[in-house]
Amino acid sequence: MLGTILWIIIGGIIIGLIAKWIVPSNRDNIPFWLTIVCGILGILVGNWIYAALFHNGQFVETSGFDWWRHIWQVAVAIVFVIIASAITAGSRGRRV
Repeated sequence: MLGTILWIIIGGIIIGLIAKWIVPSNRDNIPFWLTIVCGILGILVGNWIYAALFHNGQFVETSGFDWWRHIWQVAVAIVFVIIASAITAGSRGRRV
């Protein structure tokens, strides 16, 4: 259980940073902790969507590197990064 949580956090950092790098915006200045949260949500929701669409809702352990699952994780993390960026940009307001 602890190993799973550790891998989700490490994966969340990696997936979140990849998603933040892909998002095309020069205003994307969300904090690092929020990038990690977006990555973790990308992993969890991306796994759920991938399992629902391709494995009848069952999480299937694959041997090797499952590219399609990770592509779904990054895609979902990108959506969360865009949402987080819009929310944090709106909450900061305009400063003159």
